[in-house]
Amino acid sequence: MAFTMADAPSNQNRVVIGDLLSSGSSSYLVESVLGQGTFGTVAKCINLKDKKTVAIKMMRNQGYLAMQAKAEVHALLKLQLLDSEKSNVVQWYKIFTCKQHICLEFEHLDKSLYDFLKDRSFQPLLLKEIRPIVKQLANALDHLKAAGLIHTDIKLENIMLVNHAKEPYRVKVIDFGGAHEVSAATQGAYIQSLPYRSPEAILGLPYTEATDMWSVGCVIASLYLGFLLYPGSSEYDMMRYIVETQGHPPNTLLTLGQKTGCFFQRKSKNSFWKLKVLPLHHYSDLADFLFDLEFV
Repeated sequence: MAFTMADAPSNQNRVVIGDLLSSGSSSYLVESVLGQGTFGTVAKCINLKDKKTVAIKMMRNQGYLAMQAKAEVHALLKLQLLDSEKSNVVQWYKIFTCKQHICLEFEHLDKSLYDFLKDRSFQPLLLKEIRPIVKQLANALDHLKAAGLIHTDIKLENIMLVNHAKEPYRVKVIDFGGAHEVSAATQGAYIQSLPYRSPEAILGLPYTEATDMWSVGCVIASLYLGFLLYPGSSEYDMMRYIVETQGHPPNTLLTLGQKTGCFFQRKSKNSFWKLKVLPLHHYSDLADFLFDLEFV
């Protein structure tokens, strides 16, 4: 078996076209690398046994990455009880290890909604194109709720078109690396990608599966606008955008937030919380600074 992995620590997750992976019962030829990052590599592969095209997610079998992989498998085992075709959730086939990597074999899908928008220069979708996506995402969240899971990382990159040429706008949710049971939700946990992070996650409030619905809303807004609804570069930016568009969070909720003091301030325990104004050099736009002054 040939398996090309660089020895340097920075290249521990690197895989290249032409590599062979083995699960013991099957061998896979790497056709292309679909994604590569800190948490591992996703490769498009051909199962040499049945000639089926699959996607294999590879993660280093050590330390935090191994823990992350095991957590994902725990979620995937629960999702296996669902009908992939009816739940709008990616189909997972099996897990195997290869050359100190944990490998997860999935069905191969088309492209993410992010890549789809990028390919069309981020031209907004029509409402008639967005509606079926909304329906399918709602269905996916309904099935996740039934399974007792919170995804925690719904975003354009984690929603895949199945086969856009043959089935326009049919989608499935992928990447359950951050998913966990509702009962395991920890107040103040660091969850969700920043542009899709819910107010309860930012403020350090208790959260439920409803936090995924917030992320779905941000996804749908991006499809309609052609850009991120909340393009914050920090949690403070995100909270400022939310206040600007949704209004001030209820004072009762702010009082319960573990991180409320990072974004809001009040003169006494009986007074109302007000959004903090950062020093002027923190703002890239004077209009943003003036907006914050209105809430002091």
